[in-house]
Amino acid sequence: MGKSVERQSVMPRSLPLLAFHYSGANHETLRRFAIIFVVIGGLGLAPAVTEASLIVYFSRATFNAENPELLVEDFEEAAVAPVAFQLMTGPLDGSTNNGIFSPGNILPGLAIQDRPGPSLSGLNVLGSGVLPGVTKTILASTFADSMDLLFSGGATAVGFDFGASSGPGAILSSTVVVTIFGAGDVLLGTTNVNTLGGVPFLGVASTEAITRVNLSTSTSEFVDNVAFGAASVPEPSAVLLTLVGLTIPGWRAMRWRAPQHPASEPN
Repeated sequence: MGKSVERQSVMPRSLPLLAFHYSGANHETLRRFAIIFVVIGGLGLAPAVTEASLIVYFSRATFNAENPELLVEDFEEAAVAPVAFQLMTGPLDGSTNNGIFSPGNILPGLAIQDRPGPSLSGLNVLGSGVLPGVTKTILASTFADSMDLLFSGGATAVGFDFGASSGPGAILSSTVVVTIFGAGDVLLGTTNVNTLGGVPFLGVASTEAITRVNLSTSTSEFVDNVAFGAASVPEPSAVLLTLVGLTIPGWRAMRWRAPQHPASEPN
């Protein structure tokens, strides 16, 4: 993981570039590839075209090395027992006080909410071991909802572990659509990630503030170890174009069953 990753050549701002950091299967060689896409604005598919540049990472080690000293929320303050879960109504943030989380348990600058929402019991707080090999994590309770990670305070680097599940004990192979938004909910970019039945990492560094990241799949999305803060980004012309092809998954209906004695909802 220590091998340096070569920077992409500078590209004219009129032809922006999406740059990925990719970690090979042996976790020793880091490879980088770039794909030029058609500008969304030219197709009339986006509400606005941003001039922000993004670097997308699939290796947490590389992301951390290039964006050091970020805050990381791991949800370990949750009052939920191993192999148990508790439903709650979002948003989940530093002011949440519901018997699962107390004020100050969640780092300032981060909020999590089901979308559209918040819905009653729209978030599910999973204890360690509910999903194989996963510590405490946050999951969208229903297949009908996607999940929003909301950032305030000008975060320009965001990274997280994520995956898809249909219920306790099940981590699925699923395509997760990750969409990144900036100030005013302007679309910065989107990418599809196949989880391959695991818990992959995705990181993004931007030249502009990231205010929302949406995760959407055909089942329930979960997220853990959310890192955020100030990015170390190269010259804007060295990186991205807004991606094409937002995938809108079909409406989803299955709901996790509530525990026998769920935590009380906040007043």
